[in-house]
Amino acid sequence: MIDGQPISFRPSTENWLGEELIPISAVRRIEIIRGPSSALYGANAFLGVINIITTSGAIIDGARVSGSFGLTRGNSGGGGQIVLGTKTGTTDILFAGSGSFADRSGITIQNVPNRNNYAAPGDTSLNDTSTPASLFFKLLHTSRIFGNLSLDMSYQRLQSAGEFADWGPLPQGGQRALPVLDREVRNRISLQNLTARARLSRTFLENFNFGLSGTFAMMSPTAADRLAARGAGADWVTRDFGATSFDLVSELSYTAKSVNTFTLGVDFTADHHQLLNYYYWRRLTGGLRGETKPEARGTEDFQNVGVYLQSVLYPFQLFGSPHLNTLGLTLGLRYDHHNIYGDAVNYRAGAVYLWNKISAKVLFGSSFKAPAAVQLYTMLLQPGDVLANPQLQPEKAKTLEVLFGGEILTGLTAEAIFYYSMVDDKVEIVTDAASSNSIAKNIGSINSFGVEGDINYSIAGLTSYLNLSYQNTKVKTTSTSTLQEVSLDAALHPAFMLKLGVGYQLPKIHLGAFAEARFITSRLSSAPNSKAYDPIEEKPYELDSYFTFDLSLSTVDLKILPARETFLQAKLYNVTGKEFLYPGFRNFDIPALGRTFFVTLTQQL
Repeated sequence: MIDGQPISFRPSTENWLGEELIPISAVRRIEIIRGPSSALYGANAFLGVINIITTSGAIIDGARVSGSFGLTRGNSGGGGQIVLGTKTGTTDILFAGSGSFADRSGITIQNVPNRNNYAAPGDTSLNDTSTPASLFFKLLHTSRIFGNLSLDMSYQRLQSAGEFADWGPLPQGGQRALPVLDREVRNRISLQNLTARARLSRTFLENFNFGLSGTFAMMSPTAADRLAARGAGADWVTRDFGATSFDLVSELSYTAKSVNTFTLGVDFTADHHQLLNYYYWRRLTGGLRGETKPEARGTEDFQNVGVYLQSVLYPFQLFGSPHLNTLGLTLGLRYDHHNIYGDAVNYRAGAVYLWNKISAKVLFGSSFKAPAAVQLYTMLLQPGDVLANPQLQPEKAKTLEVLFGGEILTGLTAEAIFYYSMVDDKVEIVTDAASSNSIAKNIGSINSFGVEGDINYSIAGLTSYLNLSYQNTKVKTTSTSTLQEVSLDAALHPAFMLKLGVGYQLPKIHLGAFAEARFITSRLSSAPNSKAYDPIEEKPYELDSYFTFDLSLSTVDLKILPARETFLQAKLYNVTGKEFLYPGFRNFDIPALGRTFFVTLTQQL
């Protein structure tokens, strides 16, 4: 979310987390809400929420310009950002824009062990570039009569080569079983997402606050989007799909004794989906291009009405209890009715207690993840692709979370988090019994236990942190070979992760240095790759553990221009150039980028 507004790409419900999300210079802070949050936000606030809080025009007070240059696997790249902001009287205005270019060419595809689907000379990515871009605008006006009035808009463009896309990896050649395509035909993923919102917030009778917001969003592929699908019987494929959406949220809150709040909210969402169509293109004699259009898939309307109640209470403050007056309770209940997948009721209950500088929290709640339009109504791209499943149901989770933490000594803080989650109706991609294709089905459940610990220490110019996390996740599903229920270790995610960072600043010479290391243990292959590795029993294989570290140098409180900060940073990622793999899904795994170096200069004007 950006300032509390969901900005997912609604046809697939995915969230973009790269440079296309928002200009980083417009970000003031990032809030991470742990645990199930569907009791407040509804569908897809599954096991946590990330909310980006933007800065204000008053803080920018002028302009902030940034430029970067770097090397990825020896390929040059760079980008730029600009943020403009001001506050005049009771009106605050902020505008930000960013764009970048990166070239990841030279990545060699990694075969599934004991398989040889890919081989030289067509096994290395070419022209593997990305050009993400984003815009953000916010206007806030305070009125004595109407309260706070705001208008914000965000635009994201995800544009990247798809050299390792499941439907057609390395289209210039290399997969032995499929024909070599035209070298000019490349996968190019190019999607755009526009969200605009108007809000009103007004306090009345001292203790009441009324909020109303309306949001318009539209999303679709751009004209640059195309697929080099090998089995589609065409030179390339384009996609036609998208959504036009409207959100309306009304909220009334009451605050008692300055700390106890009660909130009643009603929201309505309407998504008008253009269902996915593929258009198959061929090269014709004389260089002309022909188009074969399949039968139109039409549209589908998704509508959801939600009603929620939330409260934050400090009950013992009413009785003047000196030992329990810092005990806070959080209660939440939400009902959703969706015209496609029906009703959902979710709840959330928690308690927080603060003693001196130590806090404890316990939280229990439920959440759900709704099926996306492309899962319910997708169109088959080529043989072996994923079929639509209109009967797909939401995944449902229950989560218990316990947290202890606080300041142990001066400058030393520690935190430990324990959680246990149960997920029912887990969606898995399985082989369709009636065809050679795949299909998404609700056939599994998950039981997951984890613990995470953080230690932070700061003194004088020294800052450091240590983070350790462990998770053990079991998936209960039906074996395709024995047709019996089995319990398996979850794929894709490592059991242990260790992160360590140390930094030191020398303000007198305006210089700071930071080093960060991470160790990731082995993880299991994806289900499709496990089947390719072991077609009979579908046993997974392990992707190796790895250790990497990064180094950076940056300026500290440097002002080349009077009263205007200059920030210069040089950062080297993966210093040793460690080679490791990310899990793939179509007979291959994806190598990491390797050593990357970037220099960034930011000037306040």
